[in-house]
Amino acid sequence: MSGAENATEAVSSDEPVNVQAYIVSKIQSMMYGFGDAQVPLLETACLVGNIVQQQMRSMINHASDVAAMRGVKTIGLEEFIFLMRKDRVKLHRLLKYMDMKDVKNKVTGILDEDAEDPELALDTPNRKLSQICMDFLSSIDSTGELIHTGDLPADIVKYERQVRAERTSRTLDRRSYVEFVNARCSSFTNMRSGSKFRDWLQLNADGSHSELPKITNNAYDLLGYLAYETVAQLVDLALLVRQDEQMRAGDAISRYVPGIGYSARHSLDSQQIETAAPLTPAEVREAVRRYWHSPMGSSLNFTRNITCQVDTKLFCC
Repeated sequence: MSGAENATEAVSSDEPVNVQAYIVSKIQSMMYGFGDAQVPLLETACLVGNIVQQQMRSMINHASDVAAMRGVKTIGLEEFIFLMRKDRVKLHRLLKYMDMKDVKNKVTGILDEDAEDPELALDTPNRKLSQICMDFLSSIDSTGELIHTGDLPADIVKYERQVRAERTSRTLDRRSYVEFVNARCSSFTNMRSGSKFRDWLQLNADGSHSELPKITNNAYDLLGYLAYETVAQLVDLALLVRQDEQMRAGDAISRYVPGIGYSARHSLDSQQIETAAPLTPAEVREAVRRYWHSPMGSSLNFTRNITCQVDTKLFCC
């Protein structure tokens, strides 16, 4: 059993549940599934958790502004879809997730009918989540660019994550493979994790709680998906930092090419995977700095101080 799973079991046995520890253990599992060592460093997972929490709170703040512009009191799927409209690849990756969510809802019969607050229930219970998203995109897309997929760029990032996971799985014995699959299935949106994820979003470092705007259940699920994607991107970028650090000393050119994505072509071989050290907080911090420093990224902010940027510049849109 992996260290992340042990941590989860220990946390789940405590009453009341330590939400912070539970989420950190869940992040450790995700990091392993995305390419980190089998037992990611606790310090690194805590740092990733802090970044993700700040990112999601910032996302909620932006969504609240959009809701105010639309004249609605509750944040729904539409607000987050609006924020993601500028990155078509990430937007359509989200739409595919919504399609899978619809399939799951159809199979299990889960339609959020038992929500305590009617305003937080599914906006139109008989409508598919993907259709709600597409209808909203149609209402704001005068050119058809957002909906049309004919010229949609390939989702290289998603593909390279899948290649990296496949290469990792080749090296594992049966027991390790089961642990790896469980790590790959880690989520903030399942029935067990969903309520803890909501509590965690409100949890401050001093143990107090911040009040969040009203958010529909489906919008919380979308936030859980975006948090998951943010963890994935942080691991992608941290692996790229490590790749550059291990580059041959004689390679004087590529070292200075700003990188914003991890390439599966540079994946570790089987022996390296087994002996690879876990990602460090320093590698994650450097990854974040590079993301905002690079002129190829979505921000042209040439500063080394990332502290003031974490809660304002978003990874997921």
